[in-house]
Formats: sequence, C-alpha cells, structure tokens
Amino acid sequence: MSSSYQSAFRQALLELERLLTQKDGLERRISDLKTALPLLAKLARSSKQEQATMAELISAAETGSISLTRAVRLALAMAQKPLTTVEIRDRLVERGFEFSSYSNPMAAIPSAVNRMMAVAEITAATEGRGPGPCGEGQGVEEGDGPSCRQVRRKPVIEVVMKESEQARRAYAAEIRATANIRSHALIEAFAHVPREQFLGPGPWKVIFADPEKAGALNYRNTETANPEEIYHNVLVAIDAERQLNNGQPTALAVWADCLDLQPGMKVFHLGCGTGYYTAIIAHTVGACVGHYSGPTPPTGARRQLVVYVFFPH
Repeated sequence: MSSSYQSAFRQALLELERLLTQKDGLERRISDLKTALPLLAKLARSSKQEQATMAELISAAETGSISLTRAVRLALAMAQKPLTTVEIRDRLVERGFEFSSYSNPMAAIPSAVNRMMAVAEITAATEGRGPGPCGEGQGVEEGDGPSCRQVRRKPVIEVVMKESEQARRAYAAEIRATANIRSHALIEAFAHVPREQFLGPGPWKVIFADPEKAGALNYRNTETANPEEIYHNVLVAIDAERQLNNGQPTALAVWADCLDLQPGMKVFHLGCGTGYYTAIIAHTVGACVGHYSGPTPPTGARRQLVVYVFFPH
C-alpha cells in the first residue's frame, strides 16, 4: 500500500512540475501577444469590432480571469451573428469557461444578457425559418409539416455596439498599450465613460503639432461631430481662447495609474474642469467628488459630476 502512495505522490509531483512549466510558457506567450496585438491591429487595419474584441481579450489577460458578462460579450463579438442563450452557453463550454460556481448556468446567462441589454450594449433580434406551412418567419418547435405547432419568434441576442462605443474600446486599448497602464479598472473606465458628454456638441477643436510654431498650442477643428473624432490621444479645447483643454488621455492615465486606485477609495479631484477625468476616477474606485477652482466653471460640469460621482461596484 505504501509503495502505491509513493508512486502516486511522485506522479503528482511530476505533473505539477510539467503544468508549471506549461504555465510559464503560456504566460510568456500571453505577454508577447498583448504587446503584439495593438501593432498588428494597426498594420492589418482591423475593424472597430475587431479592435473592441481585442480590447476585451487584453483586459481579460490583465486580470487573469473572465467574468460571465465578459465571456458572453466575447462569445457574441467573435460569433459576429445573433445567438440564442443556449448557443451562448455551448460556446462558453467549448472555450472552457468554468461554470462550477454557478448553481444554474442557464439562469446566470440570461441575467448577464439582461444586464447588457439594460445599458443597450446588446439587443434582441428575431430568428425564423422563412416561409412554410407554419407561416412567414415563425419559429417551429418540432416538424415542418402542416401539423407542426407554431410558436412565437425565438429571441436571439446580437451585439449592437454603437460606433462610439467601439471607438471607446479601441481608444482604451491604445491608452493601455501606449502608456503601459497597469490598472485594468482604469482602462475599463476609459472604455466606458463617454468623453463627448463632457465637451459639448461637436465639431471640436483639438490640438495638433505645428512644426512651424514649436511650443505653441495650435488648434484645428475636427471634420465632423462624430464622437470617434475625440477618441484618440489628443487634447480637446474646452475654451480655446483661455487655452483651457480637456487633458491628454495618456498623461492623465499615467498619473491616475500612479495613485494605485482601488474600489472603495474616496477621491477628491481639485481642478476637475468639465469632469471627464473625475468620472474616469469615479468609475475606477466607486466615488469621486470634483471641484472646479476657475472663475467660471465650464458649462455642464455640475450636471455631469452629479451623474458620475458614484459608480457601484
């Protein structure tokens, strides 16, 4: 009996050693891919949807785990077609998602879907079988003959990420890669907080580098009022005459990252301007109070701060 335990013990040691070696190799490969993907995305001229999927995967790699909501989001994005909740579950199982902590996975998935639908990240679509004895566009439970039973159109779920939301996710991925931001929660905040709501209607004035006027603040108007125009690492004018700007995202991200912001912290932001970076901090930690110390607070600052002062975690 003792010898069988010794054999099992040695086998367990060898297996653990082998798994740890595989883990080291996987972690190195994941690190390489996190660095290479943003560059490859630019070279491949990837679509906004592909960039958003990349941002989700990189964020998941940062935390080392994938929540159910994020797993559903990735399944939908990578499928690029509507899925039923059963199809979502099957795809998660295929990808090795761990359901052991959920007593009823088929109840947990609809809950995640409902949360995403509540914020208009996804929407319900309809799926049918086309013309037939059961009627145009109706789903069929069993059989295709005249005696088949008609049912209501089957709900399916599809990604309906707006262009501005896709741009925000790509923008957050660019900030993470360019500024080497460590905080996953901070990058998620950049991916979720709408910058355009703190800058007034477009077109906007953004700062550009003018080789003929080194050191001067030179503004240009964005070509359109599309929020995608400001989801880049650019300063955007709040008041160009006073040279008051919404700061450069990578610079503010680095400073915020140095604070090692954690959920539950209470933060006071002095000199909050229109409140965009106050909202970023609030999304990261849960609560942030901002104060603008200028003679005339920019229009809309108080209203936006009320909205973003608290984010439950």
